[in-house]
Amino acid sequence: YDLNTVTREELLRIPGMTEEHADAILDVREKLHGYLSIYELDLIDGLGGDYILHELTKYLYVENDTVLSKKN
Repeated sequence: YDLNTVTREELLRIPGMTEEHADAILDVREKLHGYLSIYELDLIDGLGGDYILHELTKYLYVENDTVLSKKN
């Protein structure tokens, strides 16, 4: 799912996702006016780097991710 268009219901389909984290992801998205990189999820309390790297990157992406494109 694109992190900038994913719905709460879609987030809750991801293994290990809690309602609190889904709500926080959407709240931060609104405050940032959209994510530039999936790694901005690290701004959310309780979403550890391991969960982001090993689980969320399987299901979520950001179109034209600025961090990933700089690595390539």
